[in-house]
Amino acid sequence: MKYLELIRGLLIALPAVIISNKLVHQKRPIRYWIAVLFSICWQIQLGIIVLACAVSYDEISFYSTDSMFLGVPIDIVFAMSLLIVYIQSSVKSKSTAILNVILFMLIIRIFTKAETPLITDVFLLICATAVTVPAHFLFKWTNEDRHIYLRSLLQNFNWALLLLWLFPSIIFSNTSASWAVLVKMNFADIYVFIPLVVPAYLITNALYHFARYGGGTGFPYDAPKVLVTTGVYQYISNPMQSGIVLMMLIWGMILNNPFIILSSLVAVCLFIVFAKTCNGTFQLCGQDPKWLKYQKETPKWVPIKLSKFANSHKCRYLERDRERNRSEGKPGLEQNASLSEENS
Repeated sequence: MKYLELIRGLLIALPAVIISNKLVHQKRPIRYWIAVLFSICWQIQLGIIVLACAVSYDEISFYSTDSMFLGVPIDIVFAMSLLIVYIQSSVKSKSTAILNVILFMLIIRIFTKAETPLITDVFLLICATAVTVPAHFLFKWTNEDRHIYLRSLLQNFNWALLLLWLFPSIIFSNTSASWAVLVKMNFADIYVFIPLVVPAYLITNALYHFARYGGGTGFPYDAPKVLVTTGVYQYISNPMQSGIVLMMLIWGMILNNPFIILSSLVAVCLFIVFAKTCNGTFQLCGQDPKWLKYQKETPKWVPIKLSKFANSHKCRYLERDRERNRSEGKPGLEQNASLSEENS
């Protein structure tokens, strides 16, 4: 199988050279490269998951056993992600998503053997669609700053996979620990997941208000355009950081793994050291004079008091909604109330 090793080497080298050349010679805004990063992360994580499932169900088996992670050659998945994201960013066509699906299937079929080719091809078609199509739109929407809710949903599903699945899987692959703790649980043990509701609420509420009132996401380079002080931001200025730390701490306890528990403490240190980068609205400090006042008056991680001027910002958001509703011909809050009274 020397020709497969040659193809594998080219598959790894070619995308790396192309992306590096693009990085050096083409001046692109930071948003473009963030979109590229999101697309690559999505493809790597979803690619490993679907291919690992295919291997575990004996749908496919890889010829080579080098650089394996969960039964999947990680270098092939990474190189394929680079190649697909290059096509996403370079080919301006409505058929780009279809082309990426075909490319994913072709590359995987080259490096694998199938017991039942027809069933395997159908399975790979589903896998390729799940991996490449969302990655295509995630890149497109992030780069073009469109579809804020769907973009935020895809981005944060990406991060959830990274924190709750990929990171623990890497730890498990290098230690004696495993997912056996979850596998052995039954329905009566569902109560252990209840504490996760708290960090999930913090993160979800923060992301919703970032998207709804700020027009941005939780990622620093795709951040809100205006200062957001509604929802959970009335009580703490860094709810997503608090949510991530709590989530990793609780997740580590559920999995009974000290390394994951320790990662929550490492996250606290990183959030302190890289406070400016991790703060989703830091870029507003030079644009909105109220930013510094808000950061000074509002607790960072633990809700102790209500921000003094949160309500004024909420009124401003409501007024902006009224103006937008008027321009779009939609009824405002007062009109909705009057209509409800008439209907009753």
